[in-house]
Amino acid sequence: MRNSRKEVSLRTITAAAIMALLFLLSGSLCFGAAQENHNAAALESQGRVTYQQSCTPCHDTLGFPTPAAKSIGAPDLGSPAVRKLTDAQIRKQISDGGKYMPPFKSTLSTDQINALVVYVRTFAKEREQNQKTAK
Repeated sequence: MRNSRKEVSLRTITAAAIMALLFLLSGSLCFGAAQENHNAAALESQGRVTYQQSCTPCHDTLGFPTPAAKSIGAPDLGSPAVRKLTDAQIRKQISDGGKYMPPFKSTLSTDQINALVVYVRTFAKEREQNQKTAK
């Protein structure tokens, strides 16, 4: 009888330890997800500020090219063509410039450029949401 009590007690302790571990892990996963969302929001916010300071001479606040920029081929930043670009391709375009786009690698930090990539992605998301809402 004593062995069965010890076994039950050991099982209870083991089960409690496993439950506690799972509880702690679930909390850290939630915290990790919350932290990731916070970081993404912070990047987007930084990207918005940098965009307004550096990009609005050629792209309006919604990502569309200004009339002058459109006349030389500047893209709509929420267009399907831009959506298809990888983050690395967008980063390179911002850093190195293009046919008429000036390079920003000497005037913006790597963090600012990375934040711009995150912010540029918001234009496509907004367009997709607007299209779904319109249907």
